[in-house]
Amino acid sequence: MLRFVVALQAEARALIERFGMEPAGEGPFSIYRGEDAWLIVSGPGKAAAAAATAYLHLFSGGELGRAWLNVGLGGHRARPVGEGVIAHKISDGASGASWYPQLVVDSPRPTVAVLTLERVEEEYSLPWVYDSEAAGFFPTACRFSVAELVHCFKVVSDNADATLSRRMSSTFLEHLIARNLGDLETFARDLAALAEELAAWAAARHPIRLPAPEGNTADDLR
Repeated sequence: MLRFVVALQAEARALIERFGMEPAGEGPFSIYRGEDAWLIVSGPGKAAAAAATAYLHLFSGGELGRAWLNVGLGGHRARPVGEGVIAHKISDGASGASWYPQLVVDSPRPTVAVLTLERVEEEYSLPWVYDSEAAGFFPTACRFSVAELVHCFKVVSDNADATLSRRMSSTFLEHLIARNLGDLETFARDLAALAEELAAWAAARHPIRLPAPEGNTADDLR
């Protein structure tokens, strides 16, 4: 199954509809479940993203090696509003730590560096995508999976010509995610397929051995 982590309900709506998800119980976060996907709405900020990622891991069964995808909005000084991108580097503006997601499936969108900040950024001094969740999500999700299965898909919501100082409705934010759903779904399902391949490879390499019946040794059963 896929695990989606998003910050805002407006970012979640199009994904919930596309993957046929329904509310999955009450708790500190809004969680949705479909036949082959889970989604959690974390709220903004890297601490919230980290907490929600850990919570969803436990809530969804605590299975390791699943595909994780953080979907959200971000700013960039030059890229057009509405463009989808995938992170090949994630840096934490507060700590200076960096992580490098491993892309081993085809990327349907350009790849970029993402910088996570706790404050709203409107100067765009670096040619990076600015967000508020990736540096909390990525290292947390990597505790439950491998870097090849943990990724961030960002959609540009603001740039030097259209800063966040203008008011954006939730409908507009939802539209930005919705216009990228085709590439988002392709990327997510490729990750899920990779997760299945890795799980099958691991099972073949380390098969489960049943205990021998009482009175017989393992050699007797060969």
